[in-house]
Amino acid sequence: MTPSMLFQHDVNVFIVDWGRLAFDPTYFFAAKNTKKVGDAIAEMVTWLEASAGASRSHVWLVGHSLGGQVVGRVGMKLGGQVARVTGLDTAEIGFNLRSRSDSLDSTDGLFVE
Repeated sequence: MTPSMLFQHDVNVFIVDWGRLAFDPTYFFAAKNTKKVGDAIAEMVTWLEASAGASRSHVWLVGHSLGGQVVGRVGMKLGGQVARVTGLDTAEIGFNLRSRSDSLDSTDGLFVE
C-alpha cells in the first residue's frame, strides 16, 4: 500500500510498529494496548502540527485489524478533525460492546471508512 501511495501522491508516510504491544497469545492484551498506541500517535500528530506546521486536515490514517481501532482512537483524540480514517477489516472482538469513544466510528474523522 505504501509504494502505491507514494507513487500516486506527494505525501509523507509514517508506519507504526507496535509489535511489542500487540504480541500476546490472548489477543485482549493487544486490544487493550490500542489506546496507548493511538494516544502516542495522536501526540505525534499534535507535535508535527506545532513544530512543522502540519495540519490534521491533511492527515489520512489507515489501520488493519487492531490497527483499525488504533487509527479510530487517534482520530477521536484529535477531535474527529483528521481528513480521513480508514479501517481495513477492523477488529471487532472486544470492541463491539464498548462505547463509541473506545472503538472506530463515524465521528473519528471528517471521512471515515
